[in-house]
Amino acid sequence: MSEVKNKCKYKCEQTSWECPYEALEDSKEGFCIFHEKREDKNIEKFNEGIKKILEDQESDAYHFEGFCFPGNTFRFVEVKFEKDVHKDVHFEDAEFRGEITRFAGVRFWGSNSSFWKTKFRAERTSFSGVEFLGKNTEFGLAQFSG
Repeated sequence: MSEVKNKCKYKCEQTSWECPYEALEDSKEGFCIFHEKREDKNIEKFNEGIKKILEDQESDAYHFEGFCFPGNTFRFVEVKFEKDVHKDVHFEDAEFRGEITRFAGVRFWGSNSSFWKTKFRAERTSFSGVEFLGKNTEFGLAQFSG
């Protein structure tokens, strides 16, 4: 990854992961497009960024800690978190909003999958056909309030 001049200020307490992405120029908190909680963020740019994260072969894990998914953003349908069975998937403290959160047909085959303190605030949340085949899957303190 190239050097980021104005790095996002998000840091996950649970995993100590620090966001490597560039902060939005107009973010009051100094957050990137993924951590910014405003509903008016650029959805197309957000979705493109999620796709890049999923395609990254060099990362040791999939990091979505603290991401704020507003309505009409990327849906995890038929995503296979299995390219490297040792990759962890982190959704700690993420927030899903909008009409529906869909994890349909997703395969979590990494070592660990964590939804610790994740907030599912969409009107509907679906985990239809999802497979959790890794060593550990954690939903501790997750909130489903759609």
